[in-house]
Amino acid sequence: MRLSELLITGEDADTLCIRPAEWFEEHGVATLLGRWVTALDAAARTLTLDGGEELAYGTLVLATGSQPLMPPLPGIDLAGVHPFRGPEDCRDIRTAARAATRAAVIGGGLLGLEAARGVVEQGCPVTVVHLMDRLMERQLDAGAAALLQPALAERGIAVTLERRTEAIEGRDGRVHKLRFADGGELAADLVVVSIGIRAETSLAQAAGLEVERGVVVDDTLATSAPGVYAVGECAQHRGVVYGLVAPIHEQARVAASAMLGRGGRDTVYTGSVPSAKLKVAGLDLVAAGAATGESEAVVIDAEPACTASSWSAAAASPARSCWATPAAPPRSSPPCARASRSTTRSPRCRPPRR
Repeated sequence: MRLSELLITGEDADTLCIRPAEWFEEHGVATLLGRWVTALDAAARTLTLDGGEELAYGTLVLATGSQPLMPPLPGIDLAGVHPFRGPEDCRDIRTAARAATRAAVIGGGLLGLEAARGVVEQGCPVTVVHLMDRLMERQLDAGAAALLQPALAERGIAVTLERRTEAIEGRDGRVHKLRFADGGELAADLVVVSIGIRAETSLAQAAGLEVERGVVVDDTLATSAPGVYAVGECAQHRGVVYGLVAPIHEQARVAASAMLGRGGRDTVYTGSVPSAKLKVAGLDLVAAGAATGESEAVVIDAEPACTASSWSAAAASPARSCWATPAAPPRSSPPCARASRSTTRSPRCRPPRR
């Protein structure tokens, strides 16, 4: 979802729709909007809706998504504290940012940085508060993250790292400041919380399906209940719950093939290569694969703002690559590649000419 764009522009949430309503009609897909399922009977293969009606099914896909993870901090319920997960949050944050004097975003992951961008675009100074030692630690190694932080600072986004928020303190019922475990404080009359997601599994759990961090699925996205599949942020595959859109599309293709009994390459899901894309006011950052590994190859362009790196943990593991640049990704033939944490050098590597 393009939440950061919605936060910046104030566009209608309908612009986030993947397909127009006519598409569903033309393809024979019936939709029930504004309704929710209150119970699932996996043995009888029926769903109970909020109005008490029952729907029978032959096969079922759970795509219940996730809920924003809100830490149990003192003051988390104060006015001026917002999650950042859906269109309604964008509307509330956008309105609050226009009146706020100083904002804080708790969480320096992908979504937290996009929230910070949206707040800055409303004219409100913002500081990202992150528990870890680098931004986007799930996608970036230390070197790539070190490039990102000053680039964000140039765009008006301050960052403070390795800070554990101990409490959100208020004044007259509204947020006033953050208090950290080390005794430090940060004034803020708007706080956006973006520290992760929690898979929405309540329906599956009540129905007796196997649930851990998410609804447990096999390589066909089938759950422990016959005829029931799960995809997206509610599903746990091989111990992993994916919170990005690309894996969800891959899962949906496999689940659809399994439900229809089709063969082909989309019949088995073996996992996705992690990838993320961040776009902040002209800064384009792309990361793919594992953030760390046994060896690293770094490509540095003669243009000082363009760097790419690649990790490889083992021959069978997907390699990682990332780049950050204010205008474009690295050229296809970068002038220099060097190995870090390794003594080998590619024979094609040549130092850049000065």
